[in-house]
Amino acid sequence: MLIRLAMELPLQTSTIGDISMLFAPEGFKVLVHHQLEEKILLGKAGKCRYCGKVEGEVTFKKIAHALPELIGNKYLFSLDECDGCNVAFDKELENNLANFLGIARTTTGVVAKNGVPAHKTQNGERLEKIGKNHLSIELRDSEFVAIDKNRNILSFNSQKSTYVPLQVYKCFVKMALAVLPEADLKNYQQCFDWVRFNKLPGKFNKSALKISETFVPGENPIPNIWIALFKRTGDKKKNPNLICAIAFRNFLFYFNVPFGAKDKLLDYEKMEEHQIPRMYFLPGQMGKSSTRQIDLSRSTAVKEQDVAYMQLSETTEETTGEISLKDLPEDIRKRIEKMGLSFALENK
Repeated sequence: MLIRLAMELPLQTSTIGDISMLFAPEGFKVLVHHQLEEKILLGKAGKCRYCGKVEGEVTFKKIAHALPELIGNKYLFSLDECDGCNVAFDKELENNLANFLGIARTTTGVVAKNGVPAHKTQNGERLEKIGKNHLSIELRDSEFVAIDKNRNILSFNSQKSTYVPLQVYKCFVKMALAVLPEADLKNYQQCFDWVRFNKLPGKFNKSALKISETFVPGENPIPNIWIALFKRTGDKKKNPNLICAIAFRNFLFYFNVPFGAKDKLLDYEKMEEHQIPRMYFLPGQMGKSSTRQIDLSRSTAVKEQDVAYMQLSETTEETTGEISLKDLPEDIRKRIEKMGLSFALENK
């Protein structure tokens, strides 16, 4: 099955309004902001900011992505991440993040290491995005795909691969620690030890481990990944010292950076829920964004349903017989030729 697309639709129903210019939440100021349009190298090689070991004890030969390549990062790199920590983060944290994001990396077109990842179900179905506006879908007579012809909406119902929520939260926090200024490192030693070595901080509190996820519908409304750190200027009892926002493709994630030395007075259970950074006039945005709060404190593996919705550009008429390759869009034609397949539509 080949499908032509118009736009992504939000996964939740609650709205928070349209969100592109960056503003700090009330009680905070912008500390760090990277918009990824060109190569940026962070830190200095010689000492690892995560394990504290120096060259000779560890090596610095690998290319360390400050943000995972699986969310599309091609520009932001860390010189102060040793090879051992790099391997550990990939195995222990990033695999969990990939499974947490699930089918959305395919439907939103996140360009990872080997292009946009195809999504495969346990029943053998396969979803592949081809170019900007086409999907290739392999079905096995299941409920993986449904089309609402009245609203022209395509829906996917799958199951996420197993992931550990706590490791997903650590993966997000690791991104924040990667861009943390040198002057602030000592204030977050307990956080570094928790992320890298699973050493519980003295005031460990599961209430800190929540994240806000916002979905912005449209065709790549956030074309350049960005990450920002916001530093507290307000109430120390209700506001964490640092909060972080990370945005890519159709997603904005927003969370606090926990267990800092300057958060001794903070009551995580009474911590204020902050508004996401406001953004306006996003390119490609179609419709209002939606948001949800996610508790990522669980330390055991979970397996969840994975649902996504997409808008079709037009209703496809049923057709039989062979289709000439020359009549297909170029991106579809190239993909079929690369796979060595013939192409036909069958009327059931």
